[in-house]
Amino acid sequence: MLLHFTKSMEALSSITSNGFLYLHNETGVLGPAARDAFGIDAADTQSSGMICFTELSESEISGHQDKYGKFGAGISKAWLVANGAGKVNYVQIGGPIYTSFVERLKSLAPKTLYGISTQEYLANPDTRFNGTQALTSPKWASVVGASEEFVSLLESLEWTQIDRDAAEREWRIRNPKPYAFKGRPSRQEAVALLVNCILDPNIPDQVEGVMLYTINGKHQLMCPGKSSLALRLPAEQIQALFCPHDHRPVVDTALGEAGANHIRVVASTGV
Repeated sequence: MLLHFTKSMEALSSITSNGFLYLHNETGVLGPAARDAFGIDAADTQSSGMICFTELSESEISGHQDKYGKFGAGISKAWLVANGAGKVNYVQIGGPIYTSFVERLKSLAPKTLYGISTQEYLANPDTRFNGTQALTSPKWASVVGASEEFVSLLESLEWTQIDRDAAEREWRIRNPKPYAFKGRPSRQEAVALLVNCILDPNIPDQVEGVMLYTINGKHQLMCPGKSSLALRLPAEQIQALFCPHDHRPVVDTALGEAGANHIRVVASTGV
């Protein structure tokens, strides 16, 4: 069983109803490596998103819950692995592995993007966003014709995390389909944008090419349909739910109404 924690009952309910959202989560490695290689500011885009889990045991999770939230779900490890979950590798910034990443990024990066030199493409504010995506997202890099070696290197960087996080024993699932935000919405705004798109009956699961979805006339999401935004979670793959003790009656009632009393509830003290 792998565990995923969040900070509210509403978020946990959304996970069980809409699935795990593929959310931006900085690795702390890709951003510095891209800045050192290309001079791109804050390039740890993770535009395709990821879902994060921990393999900590229930007896070890107290500190983890303090950081990520008391509400959580324990999911079948076998099912998650079948859906792309893999262990995270931890890298020391400035160490030999990191330095190798930077040098290989420099040497393997495409020299041109869309027929324009990469340097000029990044220097133009109108094309910098697409250029950043092409140099930091394996899916986008593949689209612009980057070499297989460069795409593979970006894929390996998506499985890394800075070494100070090693105690979290993280696993993650990377989104197999690219999406991206235009602009820099806050995490709360990004979640609202993704959930609204998923719940919108007018948005198909998949489209040819990329569609543009806008909320509040402000934030925009580019994606190939709502299936690229979340991993649906079959109820039978949920092995446990975690919540503060005072929320247990609500969770028990919800499970009873859903006919899912087989799911174990683990209640912790505190809020």
